[in-house]
Amino acid sequence: MTELGKRFIEDLQLKGYSVRTQDMYVRAVRQLSQHYKKTPDLIADEELPAVRIVKKEQSAKPVKILSVRTAANQ
Repeated sequence: MTELGKRFIEDLQLKGYSVRTQDMYVRAVRQLSQHYKKTPDLIADEELPAVRIVKKEQSAKPVKILSVRTAANQ
């Protein structure tokens, strides 16, 4: 596993996420990476549909949506 992946799992553990939730987050990040054919750190926010929706909606009103990208960056 990459250093980024290890750090991601450590962050999830420190936040108290269950093993099952950690597995789901890691799987989601892996699937994103496979879809975009890039490592997670190279995927731009603008490439992710959830981020585009949030940015569009934020121009009208504040909206909070938890995305995999957000979790990966914390």
